[in-house]
Amino acid sequence: MPKKILIADDDINLRGAYKILFSSEYDVVEASNGRELVEKAFEVKPDIIITDIVMPALSGYRAIQKLDRDKKFKNTVVVFNSGNITDQDIYEMHKPKNMHSVFIDKPFNKKDLSKKIEYLINKLEKSREGSGQD
Repeated sequence: MPKKILIADDDINLRGAYKILFSSEYDVVEASNGRELVEKAFEVKPDIIITDIVMPALSGYRAIQKLDRDKKFKNTVVVFNSGNITDQDIYEMHKPKNMHSVFIDKPFNKKDLSKKIEYLINKLEKSREGSGQD
């Protein structure tokens, strides 16, 4: 069964680009803001979340903080993205305790994004093997 990826961005064109990039490898679900990200995450339990940082209704950081409190999202892979990174962004990105996160700048290229996702998934699978989890 393919892994599920949740794409959260208020830019419909960017969500479409992500969908084109990943639909052959993943079941893709979309959200247009942080609140919708949280709702869809509880509905589909994604393996990977790619989220913009600045979105209406709820920022990507705040949405991930809400999910990070729930054990069902333990070890979910999160890719934060933004066109501008600040020291505060770096601080916020490292707050999730149960999720594995990285940051990627916009504009991104598929190769870099895919490498970061693959790195986190491999890291997660190795930690599961070491702990006997599945």
